[in-house]
Amino acid sequence: MMTARFDFDTLTNYLRVLMTYILPLIITAGVILCGLWIVPDILYGMYANVDGKWMSWNHRSILEWSSFLDFGPYSPFAGTGSLFLPNLPWLNPGALALGIPAPIEYKHLFSYFVYLAELTLSMYLLFLELELGRRYSFTAVLLYISFFFIPFNSVTGVPSWYSLAPFFCHQAAAMNLATVALLRCGPSTFRASLLWGLVFIACLFSAFASAPMFNLVFVPVYAALWTLLAFSTQVDRRALPFRIGLILVTAAAFSIIGLPSYILATAAVSARDSGIPPFLHPGMALLTLDYWAGLISRFSTCSDQQGAFLICISRTSAAWVQIAALVGGGVMIVFDKGRRRALAITVVAMIFLLHFYFLIGLDYVLGPLHIVGFTYLYWTLFPLLFGVAVAGVATIVRLGLRNHLSITRWIPAVANSAISIIFLIIFVKVISVRQPHIAGDGVLGFPPIAHIPVHEGAIHQYLENHIALRPGDDFRGYVGLHLDAEDGFVRKHYPIPTKAMSHEIYVYARDLLPKQFGNMFQLSDLWNSNIPTIEDYGQWLTKQMFMFNSDLLTGPQDTVDPKGVATHVYRFAPELMAMLGVRYIISDGALNGSLITEVMRETSPTETTILRLYEVQNANLGNFSPTKVVTADSYDDAVLHLQNLQGPDTVILLRPTSVPPDVVSARRARLTVIRGGYHIEAQSSGTSLLVLPVQFSHCWRLVGQPENKAGIFRANIVQTGIYFKSHIDADLRFGFGLLNLSCRKQDGDDMYTYFSGSRSKMHGHHMNPSESLGFMARYMRPGG
Repeated sequence: MMTARFDFDTLTNYLRVLMTYILPLIITAGVILCGLWIVPDILYGMYANVDGKWMSWNHRSILEWSSFLDFGPYSPFAGTGSLFLPNLPWLNPGALALGIPAPIEYKHLFSYFVYLAELTLSMYLLFLELELGRRYSFTAVLLYISFFFIPFNSVTGVPSWYSLAPFFCHQAAAMNLATVALLRCGPSTFRASLLWGLVFIACLFSAFASAPMFNLVFVPVYAALWTLLAFSTQVDRRALPFRIGLILVTAAAFSIIGLPSYILATAAVSARDSGIPPFLHPGMALLTLDYWAGLISRFSTCSDQQGAFLICISRTSAAWVQIAALVGGGVMIVFDKGRRRALAITVVAMIFLLHFYFLIGLDYVLGPLHIVGFTYLYWTLFPLLFGVAVAGVATIVRLGLRNHLSITRWIPAVANSAISIIFLIIFVKVISVRQPHIAGDGVLGFPPIAHIPVHEGAIHQYLENHIALRPGDDFRGYVGLHLDAEDGFVRKHYPIPTKAMSHEIYVYARDLLPKQFGNMFQLSDLWNSNIPTIEDYGQWLTKQMFMFNSDLLTGPQDTVDPKGVATHVYRFAPELMAMLGVRYIISDGALNGSLITEVMRETSPTETTILRLYEVQNANLGNFSPTKVVTADSYDDAVLHLQNLQGPDTVILLRPTSVPPDVVSARRARLTVIRGGYHIEAQSSGTSLLVLPVQFSHCWRLVGQPENKAGIFRANIVQTGIYFKSHIDADLRFGFGLLNLSCRKQDGDDMYTYFSGSRSKMHGHHMNPSESLGFMARYMRPGG
């Protein structure tokens, strides 16, 4: 009888393990694999849509063009040279996976499996450390993944950030493991605590290095959690001195290597949301009831697009998760103790605080701090919401069935199996039937991975053959997309009441052009073939280039990107574009001018639309050597001079910049692209100037040339000028990084010295001193 009883108990234990862990894991992993395989990378697939493809390109290009842990990775591909977004792949396993030698769709698949493993394992370990128990910790992880990850994000109504920016998986994993390490410090031996302390520091450094700006959005939620956990139990209170010391040592170490200064220096030159008002700009009105009454009257949880995570049960299923977390958190606060109660208090408090943050964000009360969007902050809280919701149910079960232990053991098993089966049904009945069938055969006869490649038509191939870049290639010019021709077809599909161009037209073209030609002819569709563009896009677009674009490459009525993350060729100005190094222009209509020559046309497969490719004569390929120097008194004065530019023989300087007198034209100038910069060669019979098609920065350094024979200066507002005697054969290296922060601070100071008070068109209004770039440069502005 005892043997039979033993066999029965063993069998039931195996069955519970099967239903709790193994069966849900197999089903969920299978569904996710199928989802990654069949969901196209349009919006909800792997590295999807514009931002997802851009992020994939950014990681892969840093691997090719930068060195290990270079916090200033330079890109020759966008906007006369800009930084790659420094989301470094070196300490991010999911991004590092993009370097495997395989077709792009398999790179993406492997990357996502690495990210999924990081996210699930770290969440499970965190929930164990927070005393949720093994079975319920697994349930919380299962629910979260089945809610946010591909392919379920296409039906749950949450932002598709794991499709657009899967590096958030690594950010969450690093912060989860840092929390585990912090909680392990103190209670054990000194040696073990020291080891966990090193793990804590390593996790935080990895998180920062992998996404310097985006990592900041995790700080408020995790800092609140760490604070409340520090006082949750007697053991944690005894470990408090050690943990405070660890955090102080970490902060000191990060300060010594320059991480805070790095953030401030990069924020000082970023164009992102430069029109946000100052910190606490309402002033004394904040102390009045009328102000808050007016603000509250504008607050609605179900009306604003940015409120996708607000508690609005009519809009998104995310609201029900918050309600479950509030209910579960309330139960845990009353009936639980220790770390479970601390977790519940954190979640309930942060739900209310983040809604308050959204409220004051309606009027940008905190000024530039509102660059950290409400939804980004809420995104970091959601894993904890699922943990509290599930733990609250566990507490209710424990209290309600305290005398029925045999039943409580089966609840996680039944729940986990039911959750996985329900999501399998949703996948089969809802998700899979929506997906288009991709033609062809994949591995073992399965359909190919649902990756939609860029169609490389005649224009794309021509550009790739004539201006594509690899390390060691000569610079051969940029290409720009121009959609303002009178007979252009994009504007006909996007009618506007005036002839003014706008950023929205170019955004619309990102959808229209792929439908017509299979290619956006913008951004990563060209960059993935190493074709450089005059357009820039991303968080690292500089203020100076955005202002130049806004004031010199737009018409009087044109409206630029209000968020400051994209530049376009709004106005056809071949002289200026030639100066900047633009060699080719893609147009959706006919262009006329003595400085351009039509190279070819490409007709859409439906033969309904035509794109034209024009070559701009005498484009600056690093060989512009002006001999006439004009000094402008101000930024506005320089803009007027450039609007009347007479050709490549003239250079515009801003006071107090000066160059050697009596310059002569250089000979045999050559600009070569290398990792982290350029190589310059030229000859001269005396002293010569070169105006490079490269964006100016104080971070440029000439390597291999005596300082008394060459120097760097700001030319034509945004370009890099070089003066040299006799000859030059040197590398131009971009030296911004943790060990050289002052140069980027100088760039920020230039924004104040040269551009503040100017009547720039930037963001569609005239700037005043309170909105000047110098003013904005003094605020920390993390991307996102």
